Order: sequence, then C-alpha cells, then structure tokens
Amino acid sequence: MSSGTSNVSFTIPAAGTYTFDVWMREDGTLIDKFVLNTSGSQPSGSGPTESEAGGTAADDIGVSDGSFEGTPTAGTSGFGDGGTSIDFTGTDTFVEVPHDPAYLLNNGTLAFWFRPGDTSGTQTMVSKDATNYVTGGHIRVYLNGNRVECRLQRTSSSKYVSSSSGSVSANTWHHVAVGFGSGGLRMYLNGVLVDTDSHTAGLGTSSGGVGNEEPILFGADLWQSSSG
Repeated sequence: MSSGTSNVSFTIPAAGTYTFDVWMREDGTLIDKFVLNTSGSQPSGSGPTESEAGGTAADDIGVSDGSFEGTPTAGTSGFGDGGTSIDFTGTDTFVEVPHDPAYLLNNGTLAFWFRPGDTSGTQTMVSKDATNYVTGGHIRVYLNGNRVECRLQRTSSSKYVSSSSGSVSANTWHHVAVGFGSGGLRMYLNGVLVDTDSHTAGLGTSSGGVGNEEPILFGADLWQSSSG
C-alpha cells in the first residue's frame, strides 16, 4: 500500500474476493472517490461535496436521513470500539429523523448506547411520540433519574418497562435494548433482561390504529407535541 497527501492505493496480488473496511472520522475526513480498476490509474474530477458540519445525520441503511438541530457535537468518543457518538449537551440540541413507512414495525427492537452526564430529572433519549394516543404505536425511551424507562402505547393505553433504581450511573456507558411485538415488551440493560410486559403490540397496525407516523427525535422529546 502506498499513500500520498490526497490518495491511497492498494495492490491486489491475485484475482479473488476481498473485503475493504473503511473507517472515517466524523470531524473532517472526506472520502472523495472509491474506484476499483485494473490499470492502476488515478481517477480524475471531483466527487460529491462534503456535508456541512451540523447538517445531515446519514442513515447507514438509506431509509431516512436525519438532520442535526441546535449544536450537537458529532465525532466525540464512543463506547470503546473505535466508534464515535453524538454529544447532546446544551438546550434544543437533538437529531430529527422524518417518519418513513418502513418504521411501522409490529415486531422489532430499539437498541443504542448512551452515557449520561448526570442522572437528575427526566432526560429523553429517543422519542417517536406526540400528545395523546393518536394512531397508536408511540414510543419513548428516557432516563427517570438513575433508571431507564420505556413507554409504548396502543390507541387507548400505555405500557411501561424499566430498569431498577440505581441501575444507571453518570459518565458511564450503558446499552439499552427494548424489544416489542409478539414476544411481548422487553427491556435489556447491559445485556441483562430487566423487565417485561405481556403487551404484544408494536409501532404499526398491531397498536390498534394505522401506527406511529411521528418523526424520530434523538436527544429530545415529542410527547407534548401535536401529531405530525
């Protein structure tokens, strides 16, 4: 492998199947082109423009890109695997992802890592919600002091699962996963099942209506917002 100030080239020793793992920092590194050819010549021209800082939050599977609102800090250290995270410190700082029909899941799991700066009060981490029950399937995952809770709604009722008091510590990475659907409502914290409910509805039509058509907010709350 040889490298210069603007390109990196790889020499493939023989025909075959190869995998390239490309890791990028979120604070400025830009991959302009990724081209495979047999001649070894460098590509000409320019690739797509770089996204503005604080602009698009790209969806890795291409369903629905989000947008950074306020001043979240992307590219901060993530949980010990070389990845990165987003710091939501500040007021009115969040990521908003528009609704897509692909999110009308009757069975699924919502899972993510989080690291709270403190464990005081109520801090919403993920919200796909609105005031009242509306069309069903509203979901909200939040910290209530030093425990994590999830509320999932049908068109006429709410169900809750939560971890125990004292299970969440400030300045410590935790992993939460909430499973919903035919297997019931389940919460895992750091890989351990901590609570269950027999509720078998999800975010789609199993909730009793057409399902949850609200946007998704990371780092902020929608439960007091009007639908849509």
